[in-house]
Amino acid sequence: MIGKEVKKVREEGLIKGVLYVLKKKGVKALGYSLLSYVKVKYRKFIFFVVRPLLPTKNVCVNLNGVKVFLKISVAKKLPFYTSPYPIEDNENYEKDEVDAIRKYCNEGDTVIIIGGGLGVSAIHASKKVGRAGKVIVYEQSRDSYRVILDTINENETESSIDVICSAVGHSGDSNFTPDVPGNVKITNPQDIPRANVIEMDCEGAEKEIIKSLKKMPDKILVETHNNHDDVKKILQSKGYNIIEVIKNGPHQVQGCTHIRASLN
Repeated sequence: MIGKEVKKVREEGLIKGVLYVLKKKGVKALGYSLLSYVKVKYRKFIFFVVRPLLPTKNVCVNLNGVKVFLKISVAKKLPFYTSPYPIEDNENYEKDEVDAIRKYCNEGDTVIIIGGGLGVSAIHASKKVGRAGKVIVYEQSRDSYRVILDTINENETESSIDVICSAVGHSGDSNFTPDVPGNVKITNPQDIPRANVIEMDCEGAEKEIIKSLKKMPDKILVETHNNHDDVKKILQSKGYNIIEVIKNGPHQVQGCTHIRASLN
């Protein structure tokens, strides 16, 4: 897959990466890899250098029934640059995650969300578990952490929602920044408290987290990232039954699946 070649160029440096891809995959793959590499560098330049210098405006978008307030830069109008944040209403935002929460969480549950995003899943979890329940959110990105707090303040919630600015296991890619965030607080998966349900959308860290969990929840709802078979095997080795798998859904990213698992 082209994504692997792009990753190789990024990890090895331009010259070593180019030679590797040319030798292993040929000229066509090299061309795609270089184009993607340039796009990544351009996006980082716009995000970290140009964007902070441009004016911003506050917008409110409705994402799957949740009001989310965002500060959007006019950088979104620059060529070949796409805002990392949703800028239009989207009734299907995080549809698979929200559907799973509605289906598998119950009133009074404690729900842990690893990878809080913009707080949409947290709001739906709060409404599902009610006043007797509790929601705990882990989010590594400071920008997203602040958005989640605003989302909680601007929407009706039933349960308490605790938001922790921390990665779990290790820091990784973020949907809302073009690079791995630096100086991130890390929470050991073994220190995750007991919960009825853990929902994970953590951009590839799910394997390490599930392997390391000590306090196993009744149910795990996890999005996989090009590692479906590995995650499935780890869950089964931990005593979980796979009760539902969603593949190639209309709202899924290529290479991602959603696994719902219940402890025996």
